Amino acid sequence: MWRDAPGESMRRFLLTLALAAVVALAGCGGSGGVASDVGAVVGMIDRAELTAGAANLQQWRQAHNTYAGAASGLSGVTVVRADGDTWCLQTTSAHEVGPGGTPASGPC
Repeated sequence: MWRDAPGESMRRFLLTLALAAVVALAGCGGSGGVASDVGAVVGMIDRAELTAGAANLQQWRQAHNTYAGAASGLSGVTVVRADGDTWCLQTTSAHEVGPGGTPASGPC
């Protein structure tokens, strides 16, 4: 039986969601053109991946009473910093400082 690597099901779901957004944007005839539509989708993927990674870190915190040692659980999201009370997750083009932060462009 074939099984997904950890996080691959979520990654496929996010990519499917992004593809649906591209199709929807193309059908709406947005004024920004294809380049801005693609940029919006990439941003949406980063936000979704960071949100999923943050949820994984929160589960770790509930089980271990610290963020230290936690992993994002997603191949495209790196835990740059995690200590007892805070963390910073990063993708290739965005980051999120938490808990309680929101995704932003650039590195941690």
